[in-house]
Amino acid sequence: MVGVEDVAGTLAATDVEAALAEIITLLASVANTEGAAMVGVEDVAGTFAATDVEAALAEIITLLASVANTEGAAMVGVEDVAGTFAATDVEAALAEIITLLASVANTEGAAMIGVEDVAGTFAAVDVEAALAEIITLLASVANTEGAAMVGVEDVGGLLVATDVEAALAEAMVAIDVLADKSICINLHSFREVDANGDVGNLAAHGGILASDSTPILLGGTSEAEEISWVANDVDAIAMSFSLPADFDGTADVTVRAWISTGAGGPDPANMTVNTSWDKAAQVVDTIADGAPSAAIKELVAVIANADIPASPNFLTLQIVPPAHANDPIDLHGIRLEYSSTAS
Repeated sequence: MVGVEDVAGTLAATDVEAALAEIITLLASVANTEGAAMVGVEDVAGTFAATDVEAALAEIITLLASVANTEGAAMVGVEDVAGTFAATDVEAALAEIITLLASVANTEGAAMIGVEDVAGTFAAVDVEAALAEIITLLASVANTEGAAMVGVEDVGGLLVATDVEAALAEAMVAIDVLADKSICINLHSFREVDANGDVGNLAAHGGILASDSTPILLGGTSEAEEISWVANDVDAIAMSFSLPADFDGTADVTVRAWISTGAGGPDPANMTVNTSWDKAAQVVDTIADGAPSAAIKELVAVIANADIPASPNFLTLQIVPPAHANDPIDLHGIRLEYSSTAS
């Protein structure tokens, strides 16, 4: 009922009701020159170049996005009820946080960052203490700690182990296997020698073992070759050979032999093993036979490293049977086991 004179011709409406509706519509509009652009800014402090709310908001957005000094985060205040910061704006507060996080001082740096630890792995509640726990655990030699905590991806599928501790154990076993090497000795390489280690003359065929030599080289009942000393035969046999380049004379050497004593009579096959390393004086050891047996037994003599040069080049090996008045002693196989310098 109330008319609107509208001297400036601003409104299409002719009454207050319609005029108010127009104003509401214009204020709600996002069209240019309408909405916030219609609302003036008094700006007593002279903060804005803008004279309307639309332009003033655009200025604020620009200033907040700015990285220039005194703009951006420097324009946003920090209430800081707890009194954590010396800073009063976000820009300076962030600089304080960066400085504190980079600090190695006590209670600062990683000590400021909490650890949720859903799995309950740590006693620690902050990153600094958690890292200290991890370092302690990795340095530990206790079971399930140290290297046992570190997984192994093993892309090549070389290991059974899934952690470093177990992988190292596997590797050491493999190294030990590689470190133990052997020289297999052909029974045909042995020749009969006298008490001075000399082979027989040409008429004696240079000590070559045969079916009628002493000892005898024979095929046995199963045609498996063996060297056999008949009862009362105590003739020595010997051979010489060069040693591998990786032969480690600082470790003990094992002479491993497979021996039987005919029908298992009363005479044990305590064979004497004489070795001469690099033409040095003979070293005497024994292949000890606890109880005579017709069955083939694996027997050993260990040559102490103290009796071996550190890096020997060649060896003369001599085998001498004991006195045995009853059954024969048969040598079925023999090898020399040594440690490798490569390990």
